[in-house]
Amino acid sequence: PELVGGFLPDVAAFLKTAGMAFPPMIGVIVMAILSFDGKPLLSIQEGLQKGVYWPSMFLVGATLSMGTLVTKPELGVIGLLESSLVPVFATLSPILVVIIFVLWAGLQTNVSSNLVTVSVVTTVLTTVYATGSVDVQAGTIACLIGFMASLAFMTPPSMPYVAISVGSGWTNAKDAFVYGGGLFLLSAASAIIVGYPLGVFFGI
Repeated sequence: PELVGGFLPDVAAFLKTAGMAFPPMIGVIVMAILSFDGKPLLSIQEGLQKGVYWPSMFLVGATLSMGTLVTKPELGVIGLLESSLVPVFATLSPILVVIIFVLWAGLQTNVSSNLVTVSVVTTVLTTVYATGSVDVQAGTIACLIGFMASLAFMTPPSMPYVAISVGSGWTNAKDAFVYGGGLFLLSAASAIIVGYPLGVFFGI
């Protein structure tokens, strides 16, 4: 919407309210209308029957819904985590606190959505840091949480493309977990060994 906002403000306003599913829907409609050799470029019926692995979609939808519920303040999940973990973190060394937050973000993002991971883990981080009981660079850890939350590739619930890849037979859950786990460990190590010291050096 921002690209056309300067010269087509009405169109930009419509696109903002239409949601992110609108452009793909337009693409599907256009491909269904256009034809080649008397056949549409896309058969919607065939695409829905053969092109979408529905169990994966339901799995991802359920995971996102569960994650949204977890972050609701009225359920008290985040409050419980804060009250339980703050005393624990107060007894740990700074580097151990960094390791825990990095690993926590990386593991949670592979069983829930990225947004939920960032919301939960960062909230606990800010609460712990506000107590003054840990001597860490909170801004740097927050950046590393965002970095680790983007690495969702170990399990089907982590991201739709993982669920589709596993469900369609392109790969299997074991290989996704093994190779994804290897990348996760390398990424976590780079965040702890390289990322955090750099953040401290630059005063982030």
